[in-house]
Amino acid sequence: MLGEPKYGWTNIKIGGKDGFHGGASYLDNVPVICLNAFIGSFENGTPASIEFDAEGWSFILTATSFGAYVIVHKDKDPSILYFENTDRIKLAKELVEDIEKYMDSWILWNPSSDEEDESLEQKQTIEKKLERLKILIKEENF
Repeated sequence: MLGEPKYGWTNIKIGGKDGFHGGASYLDNVPVICLNAFIGSFENGTPASIEFDAEGWSFILTATSFGAYVIVHKDKDPSILYFENTDRIKLAKELVEDIEKYMDSWILWNPSSDEEDESLEQKQTIEKKLERLKILIKEENF
């Protein structure tokens, strides 16, 4: 779901090679907003919905038990809708795997920040939310 963050950007991939691909900017704390959305989804029994800023355009991912929808908003273009045959549990598992895989890069996600305290806080926040989401995924699988 999340590619390795580089230069203040990450690739969001939903579905296979023919699925949706879009870039998300450091203007949002991507790992944290994604974790918050999926945690809220499992705690409240609702779809997970996340808006990503792509600097000049945006897209919204909504993951349900029956599929994932991506709505793309560009300045003068009408919204474009993509549907992927996946579900929020699969996407939540992908999210956990991708954040753990690139943890060192996510800790330093904001390229404009050189503060060591901010990096430590980012790491602690991500780790705490990852653990919560793992518990919720495990409970959902029973």
